[in-house]
Amino acid sequence: MRKILLTIALQLFLVVGVFAQLVSTSPASLTADAAITVTLNVAGTPLAGYTGDVYLHTGVTVVSGGLTKQWSHVIGAWGDNAVQPKMTALGGSKYQIVFSPNLNSYFNVLSAEEVTQLCVVFRSADGSLKASSSDIFIPVVANGLNIHVQSPSVNPYVVDANSVFKLAATGNTAESISLLVDDAPVAQVAGDSFTYNLTSAASGKHKMTFVAKKGSETKSSDIYYIVKPSPTIAALSAGWKMGANYIDDNTVTLVLYAPKKSFVFALGDFNNWQIDLNYSMNRTPDGNYYWITLNNLEKGKEYAYQYLIDGEVKIADPYTAKVLDPDNDKNITDAIYPNLKPYPANATGLLAVFQTAQQAFDWKASAYTKPLNKNLNIYELLIRDFTAKHNYQSLIDSLPYLKKLGINAIELMPINEFEGNESWGYNPSFYFAPDKYYGPANDLKRFVDECHKNNMAVIMDQVLNHSFGSSPMVRMYYNTTTNLVTADNPWYNVSSPNTAYSWGYDFNHESADTKRFVDSVAVYWMSQFKVDGFRFDFAKGFTNTVGDGGAYDQARINILKRMANKIWAYDPSAYVILELFADNSEEIELSNAGLMIWGNINYAYGQSGMSYSSSDLSQCSYKARNYTKPNLVSYMESHDEEREAYRIFTNGNNQTSTYQIKGDLAKMTARLELNAALFFPVPGPKMIWQFGEQAYDKSIDYNGRVGNKPLLWNEYQSVPERQRLVQIYAEWMKLRANYDVFSTENYTTSLVSDTVKSINLHSASLEVAVVGNFDCVSRYAAPKFTSIGRWYEYFSGDSLEVTDLNAKIKLRPSEYRMYTNVKLAKNTVIAPPRALSVAVSGNATVGSVLTGSYKYFDLSGDQEGASLMKWFTSSWPTGLYPSYKAASGNSYTVASEDVGKYIFFEVTPLAQTGKLLTGLPVAVGVASAVVSSISESELGKISFYPNPVVDALNISLSEEITRVVLLDCAGKQVVSKNTKADGFVRLDLSSIVKGSYFLMFYTKDGLVKTEKIIK
Repeated sequence: MRKILLTIALQLFLVVGVFAQLVSTSPASLTADAAITVTLNVAGTPLAGYTGDVYLHTGVTVVSGGLTKQWSHVIGAWGDNAVQPKMTALGGSKYQIVFSPNLNSYFNVLSAEEVTQLCVVFRSADGSLKASSSDIFIPVVANGLNIHVQSPSVNPYVVDANSVFKLAATGNTAESISLLVDDAPVAQVAGDSFTYNLTSAASGKHKMTFVAKKGSETKSSDIYYIVKPSPTIAALSAGWKMGANYIDDNTVTLVLYAPKKSFVFALGDFNNWQIDLNYSMNRTPDGNYYWITLNNLEKGKEYAYQYLIDGEVKIADPYTAKVLDPDNDKNITDAIYPNLKPYPANATGLLAVFQTAQQAFDWKASAYTKPLNKNLNIYELLIRDFTAKHNYQSLIDSLPYLKKLGINAIELMPINEFEGNESWGYNPSFYFAPDKYYGPANDLKRFVDECHKNNMAVIMDQVLNHSFGSSPMVRMYYNTTTNLVTADNPWYNVSSPNTAYSWGYDFNHESADTKRFVDSVAVYWMSQFKVDGFRFDFAKGFTNTVGDGGAYDQARINILKRMANKIWAYDPSAYVILELFADNSEEIELSNAGLMIWGNINYAYGQSGMSYSSSDLSQCSYKARNYTKPNLVSYMESHDEEREAYRIFTNGNNQTSTYQIKGDLAKMTARLELNAALFFPVPGPKMIWQFGEQAYDKSIDYNGRVGNKPLLWNEYQSVPERQRLVQIYAEWMKLRANYDVFSTENYTTSLVSDTVKSINLHSASLEVAVVGNFDCVSRYAAPKFTSIGRWYEYFSGDSLEVTDLNAKIKLRPSEYRMYTNVKLAKNTVIAPPRALSVAVSGNATVGSVLTGSYKYFDLSGDQEGASLMKWFTSSWPTGLYPSYKAASGNSYTVASEDVGKYIFFEVTPLAQTGKLLTGLPVAVGVASAVVSSISESELGKISFYPNPVVDALNISLSEEITRVVLLDCAGKQVVSKNTKADGFVRLDLSSIVKGSYFLMFYTKDGLVKTEKIIK
């Protein structure tokens, strides 16, 4: 089903101002077993004036086995013009389509299914324009006598006192249709179509009964109208706030802010979802607030409720702490949210929930103190993709891992109610309700409490630049014709002032109502859930200044400072972090005021990591940006950027023959270690994206940018390189936590140019010099020692005597060092075991026995365990495309099927007790291919020249050779040629590209020799 933004919220009111104006059908009353014609009138819609083809996205609603499913049997996919039906242009503003021979056949409806609605969306050829902002559902009735009320199309229908309104109904096969009002006969017409103009009463709720008759058979349908009430004027009591106010265990007062509205009804479980004059809400003297007190409620029971505003729009309470969703709640399992309140049978759309006598959460970590801004080690995560169960309890279970990593703050991507379930959360709809897809509210509180017990702060990602269409604050003031909010909306701009970046409906941060709302959101989460601060998404948009938001904006500065000061008035130590990306002068001013600024350096570290350029890494330093305070949250990855591991593994430098990064796991993790070494020591708050410490190498675009990403916890646990990287990250976090020098203001960096980069930190008790080589060749580097004497390398445990402050050391590719003038406690990084001096002895002839040998080495001193020894063959001397043999152990007897193949011995070292039990597999092969059908003397007759070759390669052969083949390094055949009787072959290679190739010699029994050719 294609979800339009307002689909769920507006379904009950689709017909009002949409279906009645847009669509007419023939016959008026539709059945599933007859041909029908649908006519569209686009006048006054976004398709008005459009001259292209109009297409229909269509399906049906079916009932089967007691279950109702909208948008079944959809024709094609959205935007597929080759399959989806095209409307016939009738001229003017009208289009038409015929469903023939009937709906059942057209949609291939199953015999066990009953069609109850025709579902349609009318769109332009490219799908960018739609006739209606919402899906349209046209009723389909059962065969035989029935009655279908077409107008009014909502029940109850709200009208002005003493006004005239039109009634219309059709009765399939009916001989007559009559109308009764409050059970008193009013009108009757012959035939199957009925229209009548009814004058409403002065007040009250009234029943209208439509009766279709055929012979002695009758069918009837009841619908109500209510005369618009005149709300009782009454002031709010002191202390009442917007939303649900709990007076006692049996009493709740609901308060709604709805300026310029005429009347509001409360609907809910408490009145069986019926519009009832007894539930008309009071209005305050200023006309801005509506409220009602509900008495005699059942203690502790959850009640679902809505507001019906001006008889036109139903919304859930914007301030609700819990939302019920008829479409998405059914996909939330009991394991995630036990005993979730069922969606009420008589309700429609999104619902709010209140509950009296809720037990207060028992907070335990009351003495928790937040880390200072400069000491933050932030871990950003998306719950959905961080744990298999994607719930708060599984996050709690993960805290030991994060604590061991050295994390002291967890930043959660948006967790307040957003549209759908599977989402990054940047499509918010309700700002006070935790999204149920991650579990109950108390589980979230328990997570925060457990974080505090473990000395971790919780930072909440807040999206206050925009809302999406199911937000009740959008829907209260919405124009269904323009698909924009109306000008009298208290919170939103009619259109975004940002000319480059715009999502959903744009908050007007200059509005006093928006300011009050923003403040209430922040205080709510700090007071009710004890979150420690906020990261504000796209803070660049918190302005009404027209443009792309990149320039210095004093109006925005004022808005952001005001917001931060309100937060600090409640909690002076709260974190306020901005995703701003504005002019640096503005960032300086805001950081000086105590706000933290996101610092994206993903591209620079990606380029250096891949070794394609000497990128400027200096922007990870607040000093390089001319900040006077360490309020730059720098990061190499966030949710928004390509993963560094993927970038390095997929696109790393492979242009040097001595050190090729691309496709090499060990080198990928080595590059990530190097990035970390020239990132974490720079003072200031740091952030890492989930699994960056494990070298997560699935692209951000895997399964679509915002799609679910695979969880690889288990797979990565057995990969030593990844686990070493985890330990390296943990060491940097530990150093930052244990030594003040890593938060010093006295430091210098050399991160701008050259592939050798360095960081120097200075304090009274400790000097630190970090240097790293981003090149693919060895380089000499100056650590810039500050004193003569012995300096200690932290990660290797080595030391050196410094006699020259300008002394240089040689660094291999990807190598880094961290020297200190005081010996620090030994690091806990454990290296995996290694297999050294791997070799194969023996002859490559059928029947011979080959023997593999190696030396086991473990830096940690662990003894060797059951190391794995394997044998494999390959047609390539480099071991490409291996075919593993059944043999194990260190010996192998060459078989006849190995003729022409190269044989390899592979060993994977295993330790007995080490934390990293498994080392990297190492393989070596015999020097030549296995021979049986051609003698050594015949092989000796093979010669070729020149090599390197320019245009042609001349080959002299033994008569035993029947074919020569040239392959490129990827294994692709370039040339294949049968030999001649004279044993001479000439290969024209003038058209092939420069590079390395393999020349393969074959007898009738197969490959016998391979030689390397250079072009």
